[in-house]
Amino acid sequence: AGHSQRASLLERWAHQAQQQGRLTEATDALEETLALYREQGENVGAGRVLIELTIVLWRLGDPRREETITEALTLLEAEPPGPELVDLLRCLVQLARTSPRTAEGTCTSFP
Repeated sequence: AGHSQRASLLERWAHQAQQQGRLTEATDALEETLALYREQGENVGAGRVLIELTIVLWRLGDPRREETITEALTLLEAEPPGPELVDLLRCLVQLARTSPRTAEGTCTSFP
């Protein structure tokens, strides 16, 4: 339960860092969160984090964004349809329409 709670808190912290423009810190936190979710076999959580990581990488101009969005799609398509898959599809459309500088946190939603 400790890892699950840590992953959730770290995910929220990373989201806030991303919204504040602290993109390097957000990237580090998201990568750590992703590792925790993968360790737990939590594919939906990992997919959600990959969406957020894609946004951050997009804003940084990092080409790894292609890998992260593809991995998110692979993970979330294997799960029952849910809000994360909807967020991912919306994100794909929005990222196709925007430049890296305007792709702030618009693709994800947090409870």
